[in-house]
Amino acid sequence: MKSSPKTVSKPLPDSFVTYLASEYPLLLIDENHKFWIVTKVRQEVKMSPLCKALYLLFLQHPEGISLYELKMHQTELLTIYKKISRKNDYQMMRTSIIHLVNRCENSIHEKFTRIKQAFHKILAPQMASMYYIKGERGKEKKILLSRQLILQEQQYG
Repeated sequence: MKSSPKTVSKPLPDSFVTYLASEYPLLLIDENHKFWIVTKVRQEVKMSPLCKALYLLFLQHPEGISLYELKMHQTELLTIYKKISRKNDYQMMRTSIIHLVNRCENSIHEKFTRIKQAFHKILAPQMASMYYIKGERGKEKKILLSRQLILQEQQYG
């Protein structure tokens, strides 16, 4: 049974008005590394810090990233993960990233699935598909959502 997503009624700044006119809701990533879908209210997109780090990496690469080349982004991914993780164990964080970028393991696909599920809890399937990481087998994976609909209150790269 699905639980309803947590909603928070916070007034929206005037700058959001232009985004609200779009067909797709705004994705807000706040200073506490929480992800929000913003319509008339904010709905939190709940993900683990590792899923958030992966998502933020793909946000920084609108051209997409091939899973064959993901290992080349290991340092960048670890930097993002260190910023948003509550863990103090650097070695454990590093190990998580190594597993994530290892093509012989299924970790990356598990994270893609969790990210997809997080957006499906809040958005209709057709709309959600613009927000999660996807791409054809053997080609670049990317987030299709226009970067004009993404507001990050801090930079991660």
